[in-house]
This record gives sequence, C-alpha cells and structure tokens, in this order.
Amino acid sequence: MQNKISVILKNNKLLLILGALACIFYFVIFQNLDGINFVKNSLYSTGDSLEYKGYADWLAGQDGYCSVYRTFFFPLLIMVSTKLLGFYGIWIVQCLFWLVGCLLTYITAYKLTNKKYIAVIAFTLVASNISLIVYTAHALTEITTFVLLSLLAYLLTFSKEFYKKPILFLSLLFIISAICTTRPVYFSLWYVAVISLIVINYKSIIKKSILFLFILLAISPVIAQKAINKVMYNTYSCTKIADYTTRKYLFRKLKFFEERGWNANFNEAPDSVHKALADLSFLLDKTEIERYILSHPR
Repeated sequence: MQNKISVILKNNKLLLILGALACIFYFVIFQNLDGINFVKNSLYSTGDSLEYKGYADWLAGQDGYCSVYRTFFFPLLIMVSTKLLGFYGIWIVQCLFWLVGCLLTYITAYKLTNKKYIAVIAFTLVASNISLIVYTAHALTEITTFVLLSLLAYLLTFSKEFYKKPILFLSLLFIISAICTTRPVYFSLWYVAVISLIVINYKSIIKKSILFLFILLAISPVIAQKAINKVMYNTYSCTKIADYTTRKYLFRKLKFFEERGWNANFNEAPDSVHKALADLSFLLDKTEIERYILSHPR
C-alpha cells in the first residue's frame, strides 16, 4: 500500500506542487478581499443568488419557491452543502470545484499535447484568473459550470474509446446533462450528445437492454428538471429563461428604439415607459414576439 502511494506521489509530483501553489495564491487573494467577511457579505448578495437559495429551500421542503426561470442542479448543491457544512457550505464546495477545475485543465492540456510546459501554462492561466477566485464566494453557477466543463474537456480526450467503452460516453452524457441543468444555454450540446450516443451505440442498445437503463440514468438530471417543471408549471420545457430574456430585454429594446429612434437612451427612459413595454411583451404570444424580432434585425 505504501509503495502504491509513493508511486502515485512520484508520478504526480508536479501536479501536487501546482495544486499547492494554487491554494496559496487563492488564499493570498482571498485575504486581500477581506477574508471570511467577504464571503459572508457576498455569498447571497445578488438577485440571482437569492433565487438559487430560494430554489434550494424549496428542494429542502422549506419556504422558498421553484422558479420556472431556474434549473435545479445548482440549488441542489446549495441545499446539500448547506445541510452538511452550514452557511459557508457552498463556498467550501466551490473552492474545491475551483481547484479540481484547475487541475483538470493541466491534465487535459498534458494529455492533448504531451508537453508539460504547455500544461503548466494552461494551468497558470486558469488558476491566476481573479474572476474565478471571486466567483467562489458568490452562490452563482459560474464555478460549477467551470468544473463541469473542465471534466467534459477531460472526458473528450478519450473520444477514440467511446465506441469500445460505452461507459465513457454515458459518463460524458451525464456531465452534459448536469451542465444543462446548471446553465441551460448548453442544451443544444445535450441534444447532440444524445443523438450521437444512439447512433454510435445503437447495435449495443438493441442487444443489451440494460444499456438503455444506463442512458436513462445518464440523462436523469434533465428528466428530473422536466418532471419538476411539468408538475409545478405544466410545461415540459426545462426553463423559461430564454423566453423571459427575449421578452424582457430584446423585445423591449427593439420596441423602444422603433418608437423613439435609435439614438434614444433606453436606460434613462421613465419607469412608466419600461412598465408599458414589459406589459406589452407579456401580452403577446411567443410567435408574435419572434416575428417582430425577426422583422427588426437591427
């Protein structure tokens, strides 16, 4: 056992050193940001983070609400980490995610190039990104998305083995499902992955029905999200955030500039104007909104 540990440490010595240096750098920046007080004041300081917290409370069966504009995966992390580690739980989890994401960047870069200096450069660029460090102290989806994308990139380095080992593609599909139920903007990637899995492994799926059950398990985050929204809002859509953004921002701005000219200042318009535009945007159905936007490409 001791020999195995020594071999692992020897083969990953540089990775361990980089991880240690990243931790030191993190806490130097962290202390300059006022340490734990920064986390306390910033963790739920934004409207988005409060919505995620409300969703997490709803998942825990407490007061809160299930938002049709949010997805459940990140609130689930908040709920579990808070239950286990208290108020600072999600910050602790995000610190670990940040470090894992940095290390995965090194590993992926090394596997792709087989050059340590390139892997070190890639690691340094990510680990020295101050924005990522700051985001660890905010209950927002950026760090979770970062570590999931890092894991996705790592799994893609095994792409030549997907046909021989369906478990690799199933793992990839689960990661993509987790990404989509964290940041729905990646849903197009999910559909591509599902179709590719079926095309690549259709013979195995026909011969081994158990593989179909594993596929369902791999896409379970998406199934769960659709089930939640069906029960709560009678829709199979995973989120309404795209429709909300289209109506509240894109349509409102186009309508405002059409009526007042392209040189008008949207942000300085009276509240009554914004309210009237918002009311109009939600009176029109989706088809009318899309037709209007397409007819005003500017």
